[in-house]
Amino acid sequence: MDLPDLTDLWPAVDPVCGNVTLRAFRAEDAPMAMELSQDPYVPTTGTLPLNATPDQAQQWIHRQQTRPMDGAGFSFAVVDTTKGCCAGFTSLWVRERPAGRAQIGYGIAPPFRGRHLAADALHAITSFA
Repeated sequence: MDLPDLTDLWPAVDPVCGNVTLRAFRAEDAPMAMELSQDPYVPTTGTLPLNATPDQAQQWIHRQQTRPMDGAGFSFAVVDTTKGCCAGFTSLWVRERPAGRAQIGYGIAPPFRGRHLAADALHAITSFA
């Protein structure tokens, strides 16, 4: 079964909760991806390689940007509004939508942990879903 292009379902207004805004990934988010790739657990759960190079980080960002076109779901940059920079990601995977299921994943780069950004991101993406 071909998956539908979800691009038309991208939110018109960036989802927000607490100190987090969810937005589309940008090339300048690569440093966050590189920091996130230093966590040995993160590469076991997705496509970001351990200790990603700048080129690998850009490739990962490109994959996140194309998730709606691939029909896989929505991947958002998690922006810490108090710092004004990308702190991680959250994704809504909808491949199992015909069965009434979806999955949410997230990752917060080590320097941003312990500030409830993941909870705010999960609330924002759940509201979008």
